[in-house]
Amino acid sequence: MLGADIDMSGEIWEGVGDSYDDTNFLNVLNGNGYVIKNMTSTTGLFHFLGEATIENLGFENITISNDGTDGTFGNVGAIASQMSGGYIINCYVANSSIETTVNTANSGNAGGLVGATENGCCSISNSNVFNTTVSG
Repeated sequence: MLGADIDMSGEIWEGVGDSYDDTNFLNVLNGNGYVIKNMTSTTGLFHFLGEATIENLGFENITISNDGTDGTFGNVGAIASQMSGGYIINCYVANSSIETTVNTANSGNAGGLVGATENGCCSISNSNVFNTTVSG
């Protein structure tokens, strides 16, 4: 659970978790209404989410850009580049830029909250993206 806003100015964030080495995030993150600000990343807060719950969390003024050279599939989203299960509840992204330039089969997906999901696996509710450019 977060206890304050997090300002990531000046940091390059590498997403948490990887589906290929079983370190995907499988827990609950309650943002408690706080905001992650000024994050710069190639994937998002999490690289890969498994059966996780992310709730009550905001993202403002973030920049996510992926050209595929970081060894990922180029999927990008504020919360996660890829998600295979779980829930996103009461989250938002505002005043941000999320883009991928990867354009191959099953790769290079961009989303405001999550870049790609597997087999309709997930539930996203009461969440919004506004004043944000999403491309890819």
